[in-house]
Amino acid sequence: VALWIALSTSLGIITWHYLIISAFLQGTVMALMMPARQALVPALVGRDNLMNAISLNMTVMNVNRLGAPALAGFIIAAAGIEGVYYLMAALYVVAALCILPLRPVAAAVTSAWSRKVILSDVLGGLAYIRGNRNVFAVLVLTLLTVVFSMPYIFLLPVFAEDVLKVGPQGLGVLISVSGVGALVGSLAIASMSGKGRGMLYLHTVLVTGIALLAFAASTNYGLSLAIIVFVGLGQAGRMALSSVLLQSYTEDAYLGRVMSVMMMEWGVTSLGSFGVAVAAEFIGVQWAIGATSALLLVTALYYYALSPRIRRLD
Repeated sequence: VALWIALSTSLGIITWHYLIISAFLQGTVMALMMPARQALVPALVGRDNLMNAISLNMTVMNVNRLGAPALAGFIIAAAGIEGVYYLMAALYVVAALCILPLRPVAAAVTSAWSRKVILSDVLGGLAYIRGNRNVFAVLVLTLLTVVFSMPYIFLLPVFAEDVLKVGPQGLGVLISVSGVGALVGSLAIASMSGKGRGMLYLHTVLVTGIALLAFAASTNYGLSLAIIVFVGLGQAGRMALSSVLLQSYTEDAYLGRVMSVMMMEWGVTSLGSFGVAVAAEFIGVQWAIGATSALLLVTALYYYALSPRIRRLD
């Protein structure tokens, strides 16, 4: 897809139709690739090292988040927009070559996937999730936290323009500072032991909720910069720990399917973000973000008080 966009741009034939098609294809590929990538991690590093491995992976992603936009700007200046897509295509080839030496582990070979029809596998995965109380509880909490914590990202440009009045440059700084917080959070999680991860997950949800609520109330740019560090820190911890807990409490044969359900929650987030954006039109972006932040806080407090299953997870 990246090569197709690069060639279309170089030839001057690209239109918005190309971008719509490429977005659809990219989404389809990512839906297949991301759960498989997540399911590979326990086989590569072992379950004892999951927390460190996933957190370090998120650290690299946050480094990219900080450095990639600047790198793309230099490439565009030197080689045009198509240069970025040519580089992306080359990097995907390198990634594929790195994956080639990997061989299936025994659990993957003996799983039910190769012996049953796809529908039976899907239903079997859903039945497994419903029957595994730990996995089910983490998935429900992850769904709630994603729906309540992610809409602010889509509304951040509106917040920067209408509330903080800092324009595109100020928005870029906000995103970068949030990335610094996420980087710190990822490194902190990577350095921790594998004990008390359920409580730590709840702590990160609480930190995210408090920070988002404070960010929604702030109209001072300097204060917002300080607050968004903690938003990024909480988000990074929340994302890493939800993935760690799911992979720790899922049997190998069902790992790909469980991670697929987790990834589906991001699609639900897009719908939720649309609803929050509509609400922002009527009540203002501060109240819209504040409302979702308050719901995130209520969720965290509910699980602290009434869900011992999450608190006891290691």
